[in-house]
Parts: sequence; structure tokens; C-alpha cells
Amino acid sequence: ACSINIITWHTQFPLQARLADGPPSTFLGTHGWVQYYCKAALREPNGLTHKNQQVFIVMNPIDLNLEPPVLAV
Repeated sequence: ACSINIITWHTQFPLQARLADGPPSTFLGTHGWVQYYCKAALREPNGLTHKNQQVFIVMNPIDLNLEPPVLAV
């Protein structure tokens, strides 16, 4: 008989980062895109490296009073 012990755990490391003022909003279009992501790597003392990457969305408010009218009344 053989027994295997599998230990799993979930650890979170708090991370905060501030973006520069006024980055463009996330955009996906036919001719291009603006996309943001955060990459992280954790290196263990035994030499193993765990890597992860997470996409996030940036949405800037738009003042419609400053935009040219789209519809003519």
C-alpha cells in the first residue's frame, strides 16, 4: 500500500501600486488596444520560481461636457 499526502495552501501577499496620473483607459479595438497587467514572481529558497500575471482594467471618467456633440439636434 502506498499513501500520498498532498498539501495545498493559498497565500496572499498584499500589493499596492499607484499608476501615473492620467493613463489611457483600457481599450480593445479592431486596429489596436491598450491593456494593463501586473506580473509577479516568487522565488523559493530551494530555487523554484512561481510566476503569475493578472490583467486589470483601467477606466477613467469622461466629462461629456468637454466632448464635441455626437448627435445633431
